[in-house]
Amino acid sequence: MQEQSTYYSLRQWSPYQGTVQIVEVPGFRAVSRDGQRWQVQARNEGIRFFTYGTWSADGSGNLIATERTQALVDALENQPSLPFPAIDHLELWLLDQKQLAPLALLRSMPDARRPFVTELPRWQSAFSGETEFVSNSILSRADDADAQHISHHEVLERFISAAAGAFPSAQWFRRQVDGSGVGLDARNVPAELGSRVLAPDAFPELLIREQWDEEMFAELVADYHSWQAPDLLTHAALSTDARDFLERKAVKSAQRIYTLRNVLPRIINRDLVNAAFVEAMIRQTASA
Repeated sequence: MQEQSTYYSLRQWSPYQGTVQIVEVPGFRAVSRDGQRWQVQARNEGIRFFTYGTWSADGSGNLIATERTQALVDALENQPSLPFPAIDHLELWLLDQKQLAPLALLRSMPDARRPFVTELPRWQSAFSGETEFVSNSILSRADDADAQHISHHEVLERFISAAAGAFPSAQWFRRQVDGSGVGLDARNVPAELGSRVLAPDAFPELLIREQWDEEMFAELVADYHSWQAPDLLTHAALSTDARDFLERKAVKSAQRIYTLRNVLPRIINRDLVNAAFVEAMIRQTASA
């Protein structure tokens, strides 16, 4: 049954929630953010999945090997090296109103599916009520009273919304191996741009365009990417400069990057990241 096992990874939306690793066999799949603890899901008669149990390599899960689940247990126990290959090469980008160029990534999905835009989703930086994202660029430009009553993720969302314009546009692109993108289904985009091909540098490397005329906007985006750094490090197709930047930000959240240690494609600043791992382990031991 091993030949029926499929291993892949997908990014989670919306908002962006990092990458999940997936092991799939007929009738079941197991999903994990950290490559250690797996949520087992069973497929019903349609295409939807429902929670079935948990599995962990240390035996702490509750999945029992039966005739029905044995193929999944075998696939989990004999899985290839993490992280698994990403297959969500179809990307839906919110476009800026001036040049109709990629502005912010809305979602992604596997090549096998048919991309289309029936309703333009709103770009979200975080879940409603989220308060963990704090931007130093906002704090440095506001007095203490303002800083305490402003939701920084809402400021970012309004800023992106303004850049997209009153009548926002979006387009699906199939990303190629070289990073370029072939245009597909679109919303509020001229017909002649529907099948356009954009060069790799037309797409933001992370989640939002990083180049802005206004210094505050550039700093706000950098603050957001810094906050998302641990999860962004799970992306395989990152330049050395981007990975270096993200690692230096991620080590400030030692526990988060330690949790994701098994699904990091590579590490550039090994000593720096290892120090964060040690810090996280010490904290875990102290709180046990």
